[in-house]
Amino acid sequence: MQEDTFRAFFAIDIPENIKKTILSYTKSLHPLLSSKQIKWTRPQNLHLTLCFLGNITEQQYQKINKKIKKAAKTFPPFTMKLTTIQQFPSTKGLLKSEQKLSLRAYEVSEAIQEYIINQGIFGLLRRYAPRDDSKKLDFSSLTNKPHAIVLKPQALAPLEKLASNIKKDSIRCGIKIESRPFIPHVTLGRIGKRQKIDNKIFTEFKIPPISFKVTAIKLFKSEPQSGGSVYTPIAIYNFN
Repeated sequence: MQEDTFRAFFAIDIPENIKKTILSYTKSLHPLLSSKQIKWTRPQNLHLTLCFLGNITEQQYQKINKKIKKAAKTFPPFTMKLTTIQQFPSTKGLLKSEQKLSLRAYEVSEAIQEYIINQGIFGLLRRYAPRDDSKKLDFSSLTNKPHAIVLKPQALAPLEKLASNIKKDSIRCGIKIESRPFIPHVTLGRIGKRQKIDNKIFTEFKIPPISFKVTAIKLFKSEPQSGGSVYTPIAIYNFN
């Protein structure tokens, strides 16, 4: 008999006052984008995902809950600064990233890997990759198709470390985690299928940095419904 499971993810929950600040800024975007172009995230669902667990069993939940509860007590609070609204994956610098990641016999930039994973063609690229280490794939014809509008934080070492630690602990608890890079962001809205949004909107749309202190993380249960997924916090882990 198959054990019951539920979809779950670890995330930083955005404080209510910060959610109001985000909404006050993004309201200026609403007249520029039709409801067909984008479906805006409900305010109560705003969060920054640290690690998506997928479907987990009650036994796996008990294991990871115990491990993260203990680990969180050793992690210090930190300040996070949300700075940039953009399309995701980013159309900016898709072929210009200097960060290289080796994938079998070729190298691709972090931005291109982000695109590959989100567009679901990773397997195809592996299949047709050259076996000669001296050769590289030609990405000049690669077209980036963003699927969301997001708010990105300033690069922050504690945030990266936090996500990495949670991922490692989850794997130790027998949870299969997707091998995608951690690219922190708060999803503001989903771009509709076959919809294209002029990136100029975002290059010209600037907001003042939004800062808040992170003192805890939460484990959310994700339940799909007709009006969109509902995220319910089932555990909170306070920092030291």
